[in-house]
Amino acid sequence: MLVLNDNLDTLEGELKLSDCENEFVVRWLSGRSQASFFIGDSDTEHQNIQTFINGNHYCYIDINSYLSYLKTVEHVVKKYRSMYYGPFDHLEKIYRKFSNMKQEDAKVVLSYAYPERYIRILNNKKNYRENVLIYGDQPLENGDDFRHSYVGGITKITIQKKEDNSYWLKIELIDNWRDVIMEANGAKVTLESLISIFNTEMESNLEYGMNEIQSAQVFGIKYAPLLESNKHKFTHNEIINASNYNSQEVLNAVESGISISSAVIWSPDLSKSPENVNQEQTQNYSKFKKILGWFVKQLHINNGLLEGTKTSGQGYKEGASIRRFYKDWREYSNFTLDCNLIAGYQSTFSKVNYINKTDTGINIRPKFDKETKEVKYLYIDVYENNKEYGEDISTILEKEYELSNLGLSDDLEPNDLLKELFDDFSKVVEELTEKTIDTNKYDECERKTGGENIILYGVPGAGKSWTIKTEYCKEDDKMERLVFHPDYTYSDFVGQILPKLDDDGSVSYKFSPGPFTKLLKKAYTNPNEMFYLIIEEINRGNAPAIFGDVFQLLDRNKSSKSEYEITNCDIAKVVYGDENHKVSLPSNMSILCTMNTSDQNVFTLDTAFQRRWSMRLIKNKFVNELENEFANTKILDTSLTWNKFFTEINKIILSKNIRMTSSEDKRLGTHFVLKEDLYYEQGNEKQNSRFPEKVLKYLWDDAFKFTKEDIFDLDNMKSLEDVIERFVGAQGNNRLRVFKDNIYNTLVND
Repeated sequence: MLVLNDNLDTLEGELKLSDCENEFVVRWLSGRSQASFFIGDSDTEHQNIQTFINGNHYCYIDINSYLSYLKTVEHVVKKYRSMYYGPFDHLEKIYRKFSNMKQEDAKVVLSYAYPERYIRILNNKKNYRENVLIYGDQPLENGDDFRHSYVGGITKITIQKKEDNSYWLKIELIDNWRDVIMEANGAKVTLESLISIFNTEMESNLEYGMNEIQSAQVFGIKYAPLLESNKHKFTHNEIINASNYNSQEVLNAVESGISISSAVIWSPDLSKSPENVNQEQTQNYSKFKKILGWFVKQLHINNGLLEGTKTSGQGYKEGASIRRFYKDWREYSNFTLDCNLIAGYQSTFSKVNYINKTDTGINIRPKFDKETKEVKYLYIDVYENNKEYGEDISTILEKEYELSNLGLSDDLEPNDLLKELFDDFSKVVEELTEKTIDTNKYDECERKTGGENIILYGVPGAGKSWTIKTEYCKEDDKMERLVFHPDYTYSDFVGQILPKLDDDGSVSYKFSPGPFTKLLKKAYTNPNEMFYLIIEEINRGNAPAIFGDVFQLLDRNKSSKSEYEITNCDIAKVVYGDENHKVSLPSNMSILCTMNTSDQNVFTLDTAFQRRWSMRLIKNKFVNELENEFANTKILDTSLTWNKFFTEINKIILSKNIRMTSSEDKRLGTHFVLKEDLYYEQGNEKQNSRFPEKVLKYLWDDAFKFTKEDIFDLDNMKSLEDVIERFVGAQGNNRLRVFKDNIYNTLVND
């Protein structure tokens, strides 16, 4: 509950469970979700809040506190992921978004209406069409991200009203967060729930590389407080006996973990890592300094700058003799490194000298001074990489690490810059290294259902893309969006084999996946999420040719996965890691397409292709009262609203048979224009030309292309230029004199 201070300028408190979305709530503490801030039940509280905030107001999120909070919470929910709802990658996505955002853009819209019990955060779901016209897209998207990122019961919120009446929000984790998530009073803390958590924790630890004894001990360490709180209900013996890992050795390991829990338990300050992790990382830094030192020294020997034996070799090749020089510094916690050197001046400035993660193109390379041939910088690069990665990785790949500041030749402990280079390299490795796909796991697991093939069709501006955005999917990481056009091909859609030049100068060829294949892999390896392939303007390309053999996958069975499978080695190798695996659409992948019914000179969709799709007509209507503000916006300085103009012009279009072309396909769509196109600004010809250059041009060039005399005053205007010039040059309703008298009268009279 948030409480207002005596000065009525700061609202502060801990978020109740009901204030939060369900994603990051402990399973047995979850409650009904409001995703808003509870302020109490008394009328006095409500009246005070009304003096603090009333109506809708922008509120700036303090980015520094929010980013720190997100990183800390990510540690918490991942460490105790067995207890939390997911998805757990959502926090990282939000972190990347806000870390690249300016402070002035990090704002949401808070809403309070007396006598409500909650302060709400406007978002891009409820009342979106109405709110986006007022506040824009970003604050609403920020609101949706924000309300899906905080954790119930362990989060403190402070909202402060500044002297300039601006609102600022700070978010942080409470000090005793661990005690709260181990709360034992919930009725859902049952023997069955703890057995499930134990099994999940064991599976996770085993996948991480621990054995059963280590995994069980970790469980005891982490969950000792929870087990202690609930010992009146059940014992840890009962949990182990009913689990999938029932053995005396596992039981002993759990008890061992419980006994040392208080000594090794997390500190509330998550920046303090366990001692064993520190020791391992210290060893990593030390070995990394030595391999870099040897590599740079050998480069200088090879260039004749130091005395010694010149050495060449490709360490990444199995059994390479050059490995003997650095064999004690190859192995690290999560990867192995190899050195690759070619002696001689000719190779000094080429890319043949590098350290790489073994069997990958993730490298540390030198940058030389062209005059002295000395190494001046080291940098990280990725050779031959088809994966997409975020801004954090891109930033790392742009860095240069000055050799003189790395301290490679001193006898001191590794310095901060060297640690930064190692940590950055580790991040790139973690992000880009391909992981083995367990097809048995994904083929047999429970999977979200409901995948479908839909073509949304209607007149231009009816809201097809809007419908996809608001009714199906708005999360960028859950979709691939593309546009068909006459030159778009199967290779663009599915993927193609492209040549690459290897470091040794040879040419090899590798399949580069297209958007279909990339999304198929995401859907296959994330069975609990729904993914969407969005194809805009499907009939502007040769759809059957673009789909090719994928066409066969469009038939779906009752569980919404492909009825038939195909053989495609290239797709299978990327998606399943096995080129012999049959390819199919999973039940958690939908394909959504848009199609304008008025498009001319485009490809037709044959019956065999169309029958595999559900067709959804997007009606050309303002669907509800929320759109009335837009519909009733007046066109510039006239008395004519967009709704009336749109309605009357469409009546005329429907009454005409325009040279055998379906007249209903020529209608104006409800959102053919933006609200900004309707605004009038005195003296601003550019602004006042937006409406005629979009709408009147369409009516002249397309809707009434062959029958302009049906609508325009051709006695006084002979060209589109005349029409626009007359419209822009007039004032008020006289702008509408570009139309024939009968139409003018219909538009301006009630």
